[in-house]
Amino acid sequence: MMLEAINGGETLENPSLSFKVQRVQLPVDNIGFQAMFLSGVLDRELYDYDPAELLSDTNVPKVFTEVAHVAIGSLEILTVPGELFPEVAFGGFDGSRVGNELDPFIDPDNPNPPPGAAAPSGPYWADLMETEHAWIVGLANDELGYIIPAYDFEVHPTVPYLDEAEGDHYEETNSLGPQTEPLLDEAIRQLMAWEG
Repeated sequence: MMLEAINGGETLENPSLSFKVQRVQLPVDNIGFQAMFLSGVLDRELYDYDPAELLSDTNVPKVFTEVAHVAIGSLEILTVPGELFPEVAFGGFDGSRVGNELDPFIDPDNPNPPPGAAAPSGPYWADLMETEHAWIVGLANDELGYIIPAYDFEVHPTVPYLDEAEGDHYEETNSLGPQTEPLLDEAIRQLMAWEG
């Protein structure tokens, strides 16, 4: 099947090529991640905090990462540094892009479902690319955990990040924090708006 696709594919003569990168600094709000970074389990340089002081809401370490856009002819690839929730890239916060009558998008028994009315509207990351051959590749530049839409970021009320909030909120225990998606969104929109 793969060979058939290659043999039947389109050959581009002298395709255009472009590459652009946007660096972004993300706060490490997750106390489990903070402990792993500071103890050397995760070998990563941290920035913009005072290591001589206790970590707090006003002394939060940050990491540098990046997003990138590659265009080769009619193929566009947007890369992100973690495991992206698909609705951030493609929309469908209302379940319109996934699920069916047998498998609803939101489990009716979920005690802490996403607040759908608070979900953002587009354009979504995939909408920012102007080709029919648009790819979004996660875990491409970095591995910073889950990239969760901010409107549905829930942590345990007494043991945040170390235990999951009620409902379907495991991913928050393996995420930098609630600012990750909005800061990446800002960086991606800047990157895609840049003309070079």
